[in-house]
Amino acid sequence: MRRFAMTIMAVVTIAAAVFAQNSVYICRNDGNVVTIPDSTIQSMECSKVDSQEVTHTNYVMQIVRTMSNTYSIPLSAIDSISFVSPKYEAVDLGLSVKWATCNVGATKPEGYGGYYAWGETEEKSDYSKSTYKYYNSSTSSYVDIGSSISGTEYDVARAKWGGRWRMPTVAEQQELNDKCTWAEFTYNGVAGEKVTGPNGNSIFLPASGDRYGTDVSGAGANGDYWSGTLVEDGSVSAYDMDFYSNGRHYWNVLWDRYYGLSVRPVE
Repeated sequence: MRRFAMTIMAVVTIAAAVFAQNSVYICRNDGNVVTIPDSTIQSMECSKVDSQEVTHTNYVMQIVRTMSNTYSIPLSAIDSISFVSPKYEAVDLGLSVKWATCNVGATKPEGYGGYYAWGETEEKSDYSKSTYKYYNSSTSSYVDIGSSISGTEYDVARAKWGGRWRMPTVAEQQELNDKCTWAEFTYNGVAGEKVTGPNGNSIFLPASGDRYGTDVSGAGANGDYWSGTLVEDGSVSAYDMDFYSNGRHYWNVLWDRYYGLSVRPVE
């Protein structure tokens, strides 16, 4: 709890109306960040009761209540709380675009970040066809949101980070594969891949796995990263890039778009 805002510690409840920014960012020590739109927040408070219902002398939990959810995060797991979006960095690997140093939903390279269905910009508890925003169950068909969502309103990187950040296209992912050296690597205790560009600069991609239904699969063993490119107009699937802990790499992989995968932005 190094840079935890003392004003938050002192205030038991904060009305959502006082927030001047668009979101509240709770940055965790593990490199992940919880982003909560301020328009949904009903209250924020610090609690002396932990997740096991044990009461302590000091405050131990940060509670944020929204219109649809309650976030309960131990204060010991929080690095900082901010009303200003974290600053994200891009690395020039010597390619046609620069690659971000961390995933959407993370503030550090080793953070898994969020899992997002293709075209959706918020996380959820269930990644199934029936919960996919762009699936029409009455017609058993997928809603057409375009064959490339990179840089559009359906792009989670643009929605969360703003500026010029966007999801990579399938061609940009292929360039990352073809022109870079990939090696299994453990960074701050997290398994993943170190990707070194032709100019010697590198990024780290954590093996964050994927989400299907209510389960997380493959975390620590494989990485699955969305591109912003659909296989074809109206298709069930979009392209992504995968890597596995046994050294296997696959590119232009087809995933059903309601799965929850990681996103590594470019600019």
